[in-house]
Amino acid sequence: MEVHAHAHTPRKKWTHYFWEFLMLFLAVFCGLLAENWREHYVEHKRSRELSFSLKTDLVRDTATLKRIIANRKERTEILNRLMDEIEKPQNLRNDTIIVAFGEDELLRRSYFMSDAGTYDQIKQAGFLRYFKKDIGTCLVRYETFRNASSILADIETKFVFEQVVTLFNKLANQKFLRYEGKGNASLFGGYLIKKDNTLLDELYGDIRFLQKRNEAYLYSLNSLYAIALECINQLNEDFDLK
Repeated sequence: MEVHAHAHTPRKKWTHYFWEFLMLFLAVFCGLLAENWREHYVEHKRSRELSFSLKTDLVRDTATLKRIIANRKERTEILNRLMDEIEKPQNLRNDTIIVAFGEDELLRRSYFMSDAGTYDQIKQAGFLRYFKKDIGTCLVRYETFRNASSILADIETKFVFEQVVTLFNKLANQKFLRYEGKGNASLFGGYLIKKDNTLLDELYGDIRFLQKRNEAYLYSLNSLYAIALECINQLNEDFDLK
């Protein structure tokens, strides 16, 4: 009867298992570090691209705001001149000024339209986390004032179309306006403005209301301009965009 001896492999030391575990742990840990670095790099690159695009939009906004603010300051002067003219006695009143300014300035207005494409993309995609708190706060303030200015513009537009246009059509000689510059416009009516003090007083009140709306809108635009510059400076500082 044969007896077979079984070969026994020597037991591994605990240090062998320790080094195996350590190598596995380091491999996983390094993989996580590499993935985190890659994500950080991608986010940093994306945030820089978004910050540059955002700055471009804000710079365009500031240029537009400067133009609209200048137009609105001029509008304040014109509204004041219109009220001054209406206050004069009838024999000294210049109806041509009322007609010309009334048609051109009461009915025509300039409004600010923000170039908000990048900010809307950032907000919808949840990319505000790419930016520091100061920039995020500044952008939210800018959006708040932008929305407020839009509401003010809507109030003014509604008032103009529902009140001022109707009143001005009652006062002004529409035939004269139609044929002005096309020959002798005076042949199409003997007056420019109806001699109706009640309608003129109503127009005066409407102009006064528009003046107040214009002042509120100017304040909103100036606030927007200041906040836009603040956001631009913050972007320049945080992303070295100068």
